[in-house]
Amino acid sequence: MSDNQKSLDEYYNEIKDSIELNSNAHDNPQEIQFLKWALDTLQELGDIEGYELVDDGRDVGERWRVDAFSEEDRNHQITTGMLAIIISLYDQNDRQENLTKTELDKFLKKLQTFVTNSLTKEIDEIFELDGGAHNLATKIREVAQSDRPKLRFYIISNRPLSSRISELDKIVISSIEVDTHIWDLNRFYQLDLAGKERVDTDIDLSNSPIPVLKASTGGNSIDIYLGAIPGNTLFNIFDKWGSRLLEQNVRSFLGATRPANKGMQATIKSVPEKFIAFNNGISAIADEVEIKDSKIIKMKNFQIVNGGQTSATIYRMGKDKHSLDNIYIQMKLVIVKDEGESKEGMFEKSDLLMKISRFSNTQSVVANSDFFSHHDYHRRMHDFSRRFLAPAKTNEPFQTYWYYERIRKQYQNEINLKSTSDKNAFLKLNPKKQMLTKTELGKFIITFECLPHIVCQGGEYNFKKFQQIITDIWDKNESDINQFYYEKTIAKAIIWNNLFDHLRYSKDLNITSPSKIGTYAISLLIHKLNEAGKELNYKEVWQLQDIPKNLLTLLVSICHEIHRIATDEDRPVENVDSYLKKPALWDKVKVLTIEGVSSISNLFLSHEEKIEDIKGGRKDQRLTNVMEIEILIKTVNPDEWKNVKEFLREYKEETPKKLGLIDSAIRSSERLSPSQCKSIYEEFYAEYNEIKNI
Repeated sequence: MSDNQKSLDEYYNEIKDSIELNSNAHDNPQEIQFLKWALDTLQELGDIEGYELVDDGRDVGERWRVDAFSEEDRNHQITTGMLAIIISLYDQNDRQENLTKTELDKFLKKLQTFVTNSLTKEIDEIFELDGGAHNLATKIREVAQSDRPKLRFYIISNRPLSSRISELDKIVISSIEVDTHIWDLNRFYQLDLAGKERVDTDIDLSNSPIPVLKASTGGNSIDIYLGAIPGNTLFNIFDKWGSRLLEQNVRSFLGATRPANKGMQATIKSVPEKFIAFNNGISAIADEVEIKDSKIIKMKNFQIVNGGQTSATIYRMGKDKHSLDNIYIQMKLVIVKDEGESKEGMFEKSDLLMKISRFSNTQSVVANSDFFSHHDYHRRMHDFSRRFLAPAKTNEPFQTYWYYERIRKQYQNEINLKSTSDKNAFLKLNPKKQMLTKTELGKFIITFECLPHIVCQGGEYNFKKFQQIITDIWDKNESDINQFYYEKTIAKAIIWNNLFDHLRYSKDLNITSPSKIGTYAISLLIHKLNEAGKELNYKEVWQLQDIPKNLLTLLVSICHEIHRIATDEDRPVENVDSYLKKPALWDKVKVLTIEGVSSISNLFLSHEEKIEDIKGGRKDQRLTNVMEIEILIKTVNPDEWKNVKEFLREYKEETPKKLGLIDSAIRSSERLSPSQCKSIYEEFYAEYNEIKNI
């Protein structure tokens, strides 16, 4: 362990401090806060797609227990039908204690009992109707009736698993084999040290090795292999790992609405032996491979970066019982080696992986806009969150920031690097409850775009729609992403968060799925205001840094009406959560008449004010863009300009005008005019800068 690397004890205390902090910020019990933190982590890693907490997941005698569950998006092209059932154990002791085999078996037994009850008893009698436990029991029955039933148990804990536990007992319930996954302190710790953004996908090919040819080496950092992977092998890999094998942007690109490739399907059905000739194959990356007799027998952290449609078609055809015996798919596999344990080495590797992923797709239908995780939108929003202080709340004497997390764990890492006194000062200025992730931001934006059924579906649906909305705005006029837009977006977050907290903690309300019902209520109100040509005055919410009381009262009344419809006994979908994901429910809800809209008339923005805000925001952002380009161009040193000249010569793009601009910059960059800086940047420097960094 390096001198500056945290120990396991330090990591345990770091988690404990963070959970305590967040628990106080969100008024959650620490056990629930830990569970949400762990599941958010697994979701970001791609180990689960989304999750639902089960509030009524314990019986009085503690014979069975579930804390949450996660299911795959059944409409996605690659779905294995896996249902994950989750239980957690959070320890608040000052020192870490091992999770023993006895304790582990006890928790697994509780999960097994719940599943057994779900399959063998009358669930309407043992679980409360419309409750989380009843919902999960219904899903377990649906999984049990499928062709290839798959269940997975998750034990999540901040305690390290005892070193005496070498293997887990195999679990079979009513002929359903159950996979068991343990996420203990050690596993979270190793994940934190590695700085990984996705869960490991280690592929064992011992029973079906893939013959490969080492094509070339790309220097010290990469090796390249070419091979042909059998269709059955690819199907089996996906049947175990699902869409986690796909790079996030490829998963989003596939989505559920993208049609299957009919040409590929026809080839598989009629001339399978020609599939490899007709198809471009897949491109993949991995950290390591184990080769024996010129065949790959193991791959560490295997991930497909191009060829998602091919993979989805193979998997879908296999699930539909079509033979894959004569199918082969060509594969290019790039092995990206570690650059050492230093932070710089990890960043270099991460950057290289991102570029391989991006450039593998530049000539395919996965356009640059699909690489939304790295879009400049997120960089700009993070910059805004660091520049613009929010107004002080009522009875609070100081202003604070909203922290937009452009990169996973950015907020926590910034805290960890500070001394105790600096950490307290940072948290005072950047309170935890004002930290936003990309996932949360997407949820808020899509809610106010009046697409609540998409928000309720979560996962890749949400990500894809978020991507579409933002890239459309950016491509049309990137100056629309400005300070006014930022403050308006934060106001939407304030409205959503405050409504959710009110629904969740009010003792007088009994709202099923409060976050989803609240999303519908906001969308319905905005939809009705749009129809009437009105808009909320988000500037007032930004100034107040709270939801106006009359707006909260109206939204709560709307929630009651939506809850009545969603839980109606004659609803076409039995499960309420599933019903909330259906476009049909939104079609039914959005024709409702809202009583009391006039109660928030003081919060309406006039058309003239709206146009003035939009124009002012664009103008300010264009001015900011010009200033940033000026600063960039005027700080380039003379040696760098010589490299730019070489770049122009190499690519045969020299012109007298370009060379003249460079000479002017070398003589005196401070004397360059704003228009000259703009010409230099747009005509050649931006392209040079991008290629230079490859």
